[in-house]
Amino acid sequence: MVAHTVLLDFTVSSSVIADMEKRSGLKSAIANVLAEHFTGLKPLTESNIDGSLLILYTGPRGSLITVRGYTEGLITLNIEYYKQDDQEALLTFEVFNELDKQSVKDDKKYLLESKC
Repeated sequence: MVAHTVLLDFTVSSSVIADMEKRSGLKSAIANVLAEHFTGLKPLTESNIDGSLLILYTGPRGSLITVRGYTEGLITLNIEYYKQDDQEALLTFEVFNELDKQSVKDDKKYLLESKC
């Protein structure tokens, strides 16, 4: 038995967090990437903390996924879940790397589109 925690982070322009329209697009891009890797992803709550963004999701096997967007443009994605000894990991190293690369790629794509 063990609890697993995976943390990813990447940066965007601080204006993406400050501007509500750009923030909405960023949230959609992140949700789309997460939904590709976590079957049954469901939003729990969303909040603003001193201008920053906080979104909580639940995922497979009772996982808790936290997305935090800081006003300076740092985005953190934290995935927590419990794993029995006989269960496979929710995220393999390969999926972790793919998720990391896809988050950054999709975010950069979003930023390029939002500047047009």
